Amino acid sequence: MRLGVALLFIAWATSGCGDPCSSDFDKSISFGNYTCIYAQGGSSSPNASPTPSPSIDVATQFTLSAIPASYTGVGFSVTVTANDSSSSVVTGYTGTVQFSSTDASANLPANYTFVAGDAGVHTFTGLYFVTPGSQSVTATDTTALFSQISNNALVSNICLGGGTVSSGTCTISSTITLPASAILNIGGSLWVNSNLKTCAGCTATIQDSTGTVLVDGTISGNFTINAANLNINTGVVTADGAGSGGAASGTNGGGTGGGTGDAGGLGAGGGGHGGVGGSGGLFAGSGGAAYDSTSNPSQAGSGGGSCYNSDPGFGGNGGGILVINVTGTTTVRNALTSNGTTGAATAFCGDGGGSGGTIVLNTNNLTGPGTGHINANGGNGGNGTGSNGGGGGGGGIITKTVTGTNSFTGTETATGGTAGTGGTAGSVGSAM
Repeated sequence: MRLGVALLFIAWATSGCGDPCSSDFDKSISFGNYTCIYAQGGSSSPNASPTPSPSIDVATQFTLSAIPASYTGVGFSVTVTANDSSSSVVTGYTGTVQFSSTDASANLPANYTFVAGDAGVHTFTGLYFVTPGSQSVTATDTTALFSQISNNALVSNICLGGGTVSSGTCTISSTITLPASAILNIGGSLWVNSNLKTCAGCTATIQDSTGTVLVDGTISGNFTINAANLNINTGVVTADGAGSGGAASGTNGGGTGGGTGDAGGLGAGGGGHGGVGGSGGLFAGSGGAAYDSTSNPSQAGSGGGSCYNSDPGFGGNGGGILVINVTGTTTVRNALTSNGTTGAATAFCGDGGGSGGTIVLNTNNLTGPGTGHINANGGNGGNGTGSNGGGGGGGGIITKTVTGTNSFTGTETATGGTAGTGGTAGSVGSAM
């Protein structure tokens, strides 16, 4: 009886090789995309099972993460995963991926060659669509030429008042709420003539390195604005109340410097930040402590405490965070603010005010008339009955770096909020 022959499969073989070898001697025979290796010896049994070799995976397809519905100009990320024919991740994939899109004007990544450290998975950021409608992207392997199309994402026009995000002046003429951590990319100029805001508790960035951001409406929430020029004309840029929340039902305010609540119906403390929060009436709820760096602040304001366990109101919210980076001129004709909000006045007692937030302003030139104001003030404490009012919120923190000319004649304040009857005011923060 002939000696049995052991059949070994190289990993990328997709089917059995058959038995093209007629000898018991060692042979290696290639057939297109797979190789059969026959070794002399093996099992003496005529029904011996083949023994597989170690796996060598080959990518045959991509998987793409879902693209969310959004607005023109709003950046998104795509994660590309290299898979084999059984949809397992090919951790050794080092091919090159190229992107294309149904939107010929879309901002797409350059060709990218995977490296060993990617382990078959890489996330690409900074993509965005310019053309409204149903849009998708396609990732293609430049050598094997396999590709994968993403889902179709609904892209709404953010420039409803005219222009596009890629050129000219994009005009925002209706209320737009940006998604969490959104980056709005503008290739020309941006005119906000309505309300551009973040979702609750979210942050967003406006990226306009070549044009002017003109504000005749409202930009509200925790924003970073990177622009060639910023003109706050008849509108406002505000993070009022966008920081940590005020408390309810006799509890302490949110944030590092949250004001102390009082479940027994006496005054609640104001939130602290750049300044200490004020105490509630009859010194029931103490004010929140000061915190953060006055030269390099990075935190939002804190909430005021609540004054009663059945309190129907809330302590004031802390101010949020505004970071302004302008390579040309910042003009403040109206308001740039991150104030805390006022604590509720209830039939029982007063809630604490929220503390002022953070404003970081870096600009070449700063100008604006006396009507302009830059504020990170604490919110006022609410009144109660008698002497159990809420404490005022502490002032926030404002830092300002002007490398060119400063001709701004408006006001810059980070004052503490006033107290309800019997409480104490919040202390002043820092306005550099």
